[in-house]
Order: sequence, then structure tokens, then C-alpha cells
Amino acid sequence: MATRKTFYTAFYGLKSSPFHVTPEPDNILLTEAHKQAIGAICYGVVARKGFVVITGEVGVGKTSVLRASLDRLDIASTRIIYLFNPRLTPTELYQTIFTELGACMDESQEVLAALQHLLLKLYNRGLNVVLAIDEAQNVPEQTLEDLRVLSNLETRSDKLLQIVLVGQPELDVMLSKSSLRQLQQRIAVRATIPSLSLKQSFRYVQHRLTVAGRAECNPLFSFAALSYIAYAAGGNPRRLNIYCDNALINGLGHRAEVVTLRIAREALRQFKQSVRPQAWRGRWIAASIIIAVVAAIGGTTVRSPVRTWIVRSSEKQIAATSAAALVATPAATMQIINAAAQKDDTSRINPVAPDATAVDAARTAAALPSAGSEARGGLASSAAESAPAVTTSVEPDSTREPASTSVTVHTDDATRFTQDGSIDVTVRPGDSLLRLCLRVYGKCDSATLQHLLEMNPKIRSADLIVSGQTVVFQPRQPTESGSD
Repeated sequence: MATRKTFYTAFYGLKSSPFHVTPEPDNILLTEAHKQAIGAICYGVVARKGFVVITGEVGVGKTSVLRASLDRLDIASTRIIYLFNPRLTPTELYQTIFTELGACMDESQEVLAALQHLLLKLYNRGLNVVLAIDEAQNVPEQTLEDLRVLSNLETRSDKLLQIVLVGQPELDVMLSKSSLRQLQQRIAVRATIPSLSLKQSFRYVQHRLTVAGRAECNPLFSFAALSYIAYAAGGNPRRLNIYCDNALINGLGHRAEVVTLRIAREALRQFKQSVRPQAWRGRWIAASIIIAVVAAIGGTTVRSPVRTWIVRSSEKQIAATSAAALVATPAATMQIINAAAQKDDTSRINPVAPDATAVDAARTAAALPSAGSEARGGLASSAAESAPAVTTSVEPDSTREPASTSVTVHTDDATRFTQDGSIDVTVRPGDSLLRLCLRVYGKCDSATLQHLLEMNPKIRSADLIVSGQTVVFQPRQPTESGSD
């Protein structure tokens, strides 16, 4: 096979042009469907089955499969008649067969009898005659009926003529007609070649480039560009060849060493023809629609795995910020927490002054609505992942003696301030001791947690608090924790 070169082969270091649209059996990527089609043709011919039908959409590689199959046959024992122009009348068909077999049709003899005599002579010499018709969907119906008659030429054990029909899905429609039902019943072997999947499209392009001398470790197309081309081609090898060829020409014009998405889009802009949607393209579109709907609904209505993954990824980033904030002063920590909360709802957050004490910060936090507290609590919850809270639903702790004087209740029903300055916080579902400590003091370390356990003897472990339980905090952090 002669080496084909184009304008861009030298620029991209290719030894030949990888994307010629002319069928090349030596350059075909054999998917499972292509292998099955080649196997069906070879089996039908060698086993003398009579009729073999191969169908597939335009450009999926039917001609390449047919030629690859014929090349695999033993030329010493096979005579091949290849028809690329199937628009023949029955008389023209018989004349073509005689001519290809090197014989003259005797006008004084009945045509069918003369052809049977010729085929018997070749059969006795050990030759198998194959009539291969490409683009068989264009064969006139009357000629198809005569092909059925030809398939009746046989010995006691073998068919004298093997007929291979390769065509588009319209061929199946023709063969399903009631007038051709006798021919339909004589088809012994069938195969269908589907479009390439997305993965196969990638493999197809890489296979072509590898044959042309481009190493796989040195990609010629960016992933985005190749994805765009594969999607536009819809799994059709012929369109893949055309689109990739045009993208490389445009890449040469840009003097780009790698074809990018922008270059590919420019090259394909001129191709406006519509293509039949493929199954994997439909899945892409469906997935995009689902993601768009989930994003539009938002809130707590839909808890999809994708949305959960996004939330968890965000929490991991917030946790890193919270961990850094733990080493800061309480007031500075509260500034970070309030700044993060203000992004969610600036209308409900009261910033804490830089010189505010821990108690001031706690009171400001307690005055916030529940939803705002949950937004702030997200910062602490990520840092508390290493010590998760185990919560159950129990009655509020009423065994502790209430303060002897009046109690001030803030808008956050879970937090109360007594006259002696202590802070009572009621545990809510999802709370942890570390989160409550951060909410009240603005920072928390092991010494502070130990002091809280001493203040609250009913809490036996920092990892286990229950919903409805009351946790008592001193107005200021213990001096051993290093705060004011």
C-alpha cells in the first residue's frame, strides 16, 4: 500500500496520513462487532452456506469489513466477483458473472442452465465462487429475486454460489417485504455492525495515529478536543476520519503542536449536517439534564449522591480553615467563624468586635437564629469529624438544680445565661462537645475539654453526648487553656 501524506504529516511528525476516508483493511480497528461481521462472512463462504447478509449504518466500516473478509479467503481455491455498483438488471447481473469468471454467455442456451454448468465445472475443480455485493440496499427488487434463484444452484451437499450482501439498514427493510420472504428464509448467516461507543471512538483515533507513527504517550489531541470530536461524530468512523483530518489541518494553520478544543470547534463549525443520536450520546444528554434539574431544585428536596459528594468536598476545605483557626485567640477565631457565616446570610449575622471577650462572642453567637447557628456550626462540625458525636433522643436533663435567680433566655432556645455568669447549652441532634466548646469559647483544646468533663460529671466521654442533655460552661475559658 502506498504511503499517503498530507500537508500536516511533516509538521506533526507522521509517516503517513492517519485519517483518509478511503476504506483500508490494513488500518481497520477491529471491534467485537467488526470481528463478528468478518467471521460471519468467512464462515458463510467457507462452509458454503449460500446467503450472508451484513448491515450497518452509513460510515461504520461495512466496506472495510467486506474487503478484509475477502482478503482472508484462500485465493487459490476461491473465485471472487465483487460488485460495487449493484444497480443491475437481472440480465446485466448474469452478464457480469460470466465476464468475471472468464466465460462467454451462450445466447443459444438458457442463461440459468449455462451458469449452472459453468459453476459445476468450477466446483469440480475445487473452486468456490463468491458473489460479493456492496451497497446492496440499491439492488433492484427484481434482481434480488433472481439472486434467490441463483442460490438454488447447488449439489447434493453444497451451494455452487456464495452470495454476500452488505448494505445499510434499508436492506433489512427490503428483505422484510412479503414479496421477498422466500429470499429472507434463505439467509443463513447475518451480522450487524453498530456505531462505535465513546471508548471505542477514542481507541479508533489512537489506533489510526499509532499506525501513522504517532506514539500513544505523545497525544496529538487534547482530551477535551477528542471528546468533542467523538461526540460530534456520534460513533461513526467515517465522520471521525473527516473531523480529525479537518482538526489537524486547522491545527497546522495555528501552528499548534496539540489540537485543542478551540481548534477542534473551529474546524467542525463548517459541518452542519444532522446525525442520528447514538445510545451513549443520549446517556450524556440525560446525565446533563439530571444534574441541571438537581442544581435548580437545590435545598433539601433532593439529596443526590452527586450533591452529597459536593457537600463533603466543601466540608473538607472548611475543615482545613477551622483547624488553622483553633490555634488563634478566641476573638480571632470568632471573627473567622462569623466571616464564613456572613457569606451564607449577612442579614442575620452580627460581627464580633476584635476586642470582644469569649463571653461576648458566645452571647452574640447565642443570639443568632437556629439556621444561622447551623451555618456557623458547619465550621466546627468539620473539625469535629475526628471525634464524632453519638446522639440519641432523650428527655432534657432536669436533675440539675436550676439557678436561684431568674434566667435570661435568648432567641437561641438551646443557650441560657444564668445570673452567676455560667452558660447552659442544651444539646441538639448532631451536636458534639467539641462543636459546643467552639461555639461558646471560640477555641477548644484537650485541656478545655477535660475541664468541661469535670464541670459536667454526667458526661462520661467527650465523644458521647445525648440530645436534650444540658452542658454547663463557665463564663470564661479555664486559665490552663491559655485564654483570658
